[in-house]
Amino acid sequence: MQGLMFFLRMKLDFIQTFYDKSVSPFAATIRQIETHDRPFDVWDGDPKCAEEPFFDEWMNAYDSIATIGACCLCLVHDTLKQFSEELIRKSGQTPPAGKGPWTERYIGFFKSKYNIDWSAASVDLRLLEQLVLARNDLQHSGTLLANHVLQGRDHKRKVGSSMFIERTPPGDTIFVNKQTLTAAIEFVDGLCKFLISQSPFKRFATDYVRPSVLTEE
Repeated sequence: MQGLMFFLRMKLDFIQTFYDKSVSPFAATIRQIETHDRPFDVWDGDPKCAEEPFFDEWMNAYDSIATIGACCLCLVHDTLKQFSEELIRKSGQTPPAGKGPWTERYIGFFKSKYNIDWSAASVDLRLLEQLVLARNDLQHSGTLLANHVLQGRDHKRKVGSSMFIERTPPGDTIFVNKQTLTAAIEFVDGLCKFLISQSPFKRFATDYVRPSVLTEE
């Protein structure tokens, strides 16, 4: 039988592969525009136009990369939450509900129920707050008038500098690139590896039956 870490890593690997393959054509478009390669070697627009040649094409490609990164970051965030919930349920408990950040509830729950301190993991827990706040902005902010999502006030107040922020003319924008997505994936992998190594959960590292709903054809 496969353990929970197998399914976690299978999901994280999928997210990374999905990002790489989805971003590739848009990254190629930006590269072609910036190096004046075909089909962006000849511009037949208005020479009096104030915009750079192929600005719209470049912007659409950039926004596409940003959107793919945003989707993937949300998936990484949800994977961590799903893993934590699975550990809690497999131990015979119910995931804690309530208002406020789910991470605060879960960190307190793991400490009170299992005497497990998340800060003892060999990962930088500051990334957890950055991950959650960036995901919250992506899910709950944004405007009809733009494709980008600006860093929210709560995010800026709690984490002034985040690896998921890019300085742009409109303001501090949520932007996830390959490096920051990989860092988020490695963080989640490391934290989950620590949690499942603790005595209440060790047996789930190998002794786990995949739910039948996931194997139905």
